[in-house]
Amino acid sequence: MGYKTPIVVENLPSSSQLLDARQSVKSAITQLGNGMISMSNDDRRSSRGISEGREGYVDEILRVANEYEDILPRNIDIALVYTLFSHFKDLKQFLVLVEKLAEMVDDTVLGIGVELMHHVDIILKSLQVAREYNANLDRALAGIDNYNSRFGKRSDDTNTTNTSTDTPPVVE
Repeated sequence: MGYKTPIVVENLPSSSQLLDARQSVKSAITQLGNGMISMSNDDRRSSRGISEGREGYVDEILRVANEYEDILPRNIDIALVYTLFSHFKDLKQFLVLVEKLAEMVDDTVLGIGVELMHHVDIILKSLQVAREYNANLDRALAGIDNYNSRFGKRSDDTNTTNTSTDTPPVVE
């Protein structure tokens, strides 16, 4: 649907709440990190893992193998395989939560960025108009002109938001 209304700052988490949450995430990374696996891109490409929707396949094979454990190779510890599968399912559920959090944070950062750029565009237009009559302001804006020239774009060229002060920006 897209961003439709201005950000209500009072509804955003406070800086202390964000700091506490960040510390909790860091603590979880530290707590879980020692037991986690890190795979190279080559390892990821060359390894056969459980693809989406294949958990039922694995579960069914393990159910049958449990009934016919006596014909499995001796070096297969079925209890270990069940433990691995249990960890797999637990971590997949954990991954859903982490991805949900990442999406919420990403959307909030994007929304705040849209709101910020809306206000910055209005501010810059006002400053640009006033600089014609104020030499000090003109010098102060020289740094912004330099910044824009380094990136090859002027803010007027990149402004896609409604700069009316009465109407919030609409991004779809």
